[in-house]
Amino acid sequence: MKWFRRLIRRRFLPFLAIMGPGVVTSLAGNDAGGIATYSSIGAAYGYQMLWMLVWLFVSLGITQEMIARMGVV
Repeated sequence: MKWFRRLIRRRFLPFLAIMGPGVVTSLAGNDAGGIATYSSIGAAYGYQMLWMLVWLFVSLGITQEMIARMGVV
């Protein structure tokens, strides 16, 4: 049992410290109206619009990089 506590302390807690703020931020935009919209769009389109995630990921990465540069200055 001691090895398990050590494993949690060395691996899991640093992981939560890094991932925690991102998870909280991603959950902040999921309100009842958003979940209903996500469900209806998913039912209507299925996987047809999944390709847009590639472009969304690239554009969000560029935007995040620009904002980080502005924050440094």
